Amino acid sequence: MRRVFKPNIDLFYYQARAGAEVDFLLRRGAENLELLQVTQTLSSLKTRERETRALCQGAEDLKLSKLTVLTLDTEEIIRVAGAQINVIPCRKWLAASW
Repeated sequence: MRRVFKPNIDLFYYQARAGAEVDFLLRRGAENLELLQVTQTLSSLKTRERETRALCQGAEDLKLSKLTVLTLDTEEIIRVAGAQINVIPCRKWLAASW
C-alpha cells in the first residue's frame, strides 16, 4: 500500500463497537473515506460472513458507504444488510488511481 498511497491519506485499524475488526480505515484529515478488508479468498462461507459482517458493522458506526474487500483474484459486488461491498483483486486496486 505504501507504493501507491496518496498524500494526506491516513491508514488506521478499526474495531467496530460490536467488536468486529476491520483491517483498514482510510481517512483524509477528519474525513473517513473507505473501509477495507483483505483476504486471500472469499470461497469459504465462514470467511465471507466474517469479512462482510466486519465491514457492515464498521460502516454503520462510521456512516460510510465505500466498502471494499481485497482478494487474490475475486471480483464481484456483494449486497448485504443494505450495504454494497466491492470485492476486487488486490492487483487491480493497487493499479487504480484514486
